[in-house]
Amino acid sequence: MTRTGAELHELAEVRVRELMTVAMRADPTGIGAALEDLAARGLVDGHTAAFLRRARRLTLAGAAALSAAVGTHRYRADADGTQRCLSCGTAEPCRTLRRTAEALTAYLGAQPYGIDRAEAWRRAETWLTRGGALRVAVVVEEFAEGYIARPIPYGQGEHERVVVVDRRTGGLTLWPVLPENVLAEQYRRYKLGLHLGLDPGSTPA
Repeated sequence: MTRTGAELHELAEVRVRELMTVAMRADPTGIGAALEDLAARGLVDGHTAAFLRRARRLTLAGAAALSAAVGTHRYRADADGTQRCLSCGTAEPCRTLRRTAEALTAYLGAQPYGIDRAEAWRRAETWLTRGGALRVAVVVEEFAEGYIARPIPYGQGEHERVVVVDRRTGGLTLWPVLPENVLAEQYRRYKLGLHLGLDPGSTPA
């Protein structure tokens, strides 16, 4: 299947974010303790232990560097609606994006892992209670493109919007309170608009 430049950019962006997320979730203290246990039992050699000890930082550094490159070579529609790389100016998939996507796919597989329901709940709950905001309960509903997180406030006050967490990227956007089937369709159109380089008018969380 031949992908457009915009599609390659999304693929690369998702995989880079995946690398960053996996590394950020890893517990450095747990890694150190596991290595000490393995070394004590003679189950790991020095070179392997040195790599594993640095793996989290190496992954974060690599993901940050890739994120900068992918961000520079993103695609936007020009005056006539043609999608072009903002760095290279080409309407075709630019060399940087193509090679980056090929390398990520070769090592990580063709499909991104995406996020599960529990991770969607964690992200939505963290955002909704940021800055010492009123503590809320969060109900998460699943649909094809992602997850709808509906806050249920404790005490007075009502939230007028819901948070949608994208299944592939983990990105958050704010939406009006709508029935699940209506919101799912609106979000599908929003994602299509992003692919086409349009401004769908959503509110990033």
